[in-house]
This record gives sequence, C-alpha cells and structure tokens, in this order.
Amino acid sequence: MYCIYLSNSLLDTEQPTNYIEKEHKIKAKLMRTTIKIDDKICEELMHLTSAPSKAKAIQAALVEYIDLKRKSRLLSLRGKLDIAENWQELRREELKELHD
Repeated sequence: MYCIYLSNSLLDTEQPTNYIEKEHKIKAKLMRTTIKIDDKICEELMHLTSAPSKAKAIQAALVEYIDLKRKSRLLSLRGKLDIAENWQELRREELKELHD
C-alpha cells in the first residue's frame, strides 16, 4: 500500500504535461491527505497517466473523474431542457448590446 501526502501549497501547472490535459491549468490550494491505495492500482495509474509521482498521478485521475461526472450530469439533462430555437437571434442581440 502507498500512502500519499499532499501539502498545503499552491500547484500551478503553467506548462502542459502529458499527465494533465493541456486545457487543464490547475491553480489550487492543496490539503494534506493520507490515503491507502493498493500497490498494483497505483502502479497502473502511474503507468497510464505517465505522471512523475504518485501524488500527481492521483491528482490527474481525480481531475479526470470530476470532469467525467460533470459531463455525465450534463448528458443526463438531455431531453429535459426546453431550449428556444431562437438562440442565434438572441446571441446577435447580445453582441449588438455589447458593441453599442
């Protein structure tokens, strides 16, 4: 089992890496956390994410999991929202108001 310790510092990924998608720029306060993870799971996660450390591999996995859950919630709304067909007209009006 691995124990991962994250400190209370700022993580700023200004340069894109292969273990965090290029669109994700994370700037957040981290909290110290201790977790027990099966060795095989952690090794596979590090291999799949190509992360340089266990903590970064776990963080990348959590970011991706959150993204997947958000997408899932949006997809669950399919067919439940009544969207007006005049969205293009509304958009033109908004742009016109901004330029006036």
